[in-house]
Amino acid sequence: MFGLEVDAAKKTLTFAPPVPADWTSFHVGNVRVGDAVLNLRYRKTLTEITLEVTRTGGECTIDFRPALSPRASVLGAELNGQRVEYRAAAHQGDQHVETRFAVPQGASTLRIHVKNDFGVSYASTLPPLGATSRGLRVISETWSGERDRLELEFTGAAGKGYEMAVWNPGQIESVEGAQLVKKDGEAAKIQVQFPATTSDTYPHRKVVFHLAGKRSAGTGEKR
Repeated sequence: MFGLEVDAAKKTLTFAPPVPADWTSFHVGNVRVGDAVLNLRYRKTLTEITLEVTRTGGECTIDFRPALSPRASVLGAELNGQRVEYRAAAHQGDQHVETRFAVPQGASTLRIHVKNDFGVSYASTLPPLGATSRGLRVISETWSGERDRLELEFTGAAGKGYEMAVWNPGQIESVEGAQLVKKDGEAAKIQVQFPATTSDTYPHRKVVFHLAGKRSAGTGEKR
């Protein structure tokens, strides 16, 4: 789940965590990369992604590739206060900020400065053994060219409501097809209700987020 891939021969750890949009921190300990042992702590705020690394043992390198929304801008990156190179690489549905650095002995901190990140996530649960799933499924995700409109299409059980987490809700100007609730600075919830009066057992529902303004420049390759 945490997107860890070790190449012991090259003494390299690739760390590309595909975590839900509303996760703000987690820890992974005792990661062995050749003769090195790493402890990793990931943190996220509205303006920064932080990777804290503690290394003991031999030398190693980390390729860190956290995911951001297509709307986000990357403003810079630094390791222990010194600027480092990065590249914002577009993927289907998101972008990854790619940084590569030799891990110093002891404790180190990599900071990636960002703005305008945005995301929606749903924590699904498995049905009881033998039961039919009544969970929510994402059918499609479409961004406008200006990254100021996100359209999501879902399918769910007729008559059932679902709650999803929203990261960085301050960017939302309006929502169609869902109700925005429990809003605070970093996170919020939306509720999506599927109609009970339908011939479809699993009807579709479209939710559209209208976001404030255009994303600012700043993505791409920097150093």
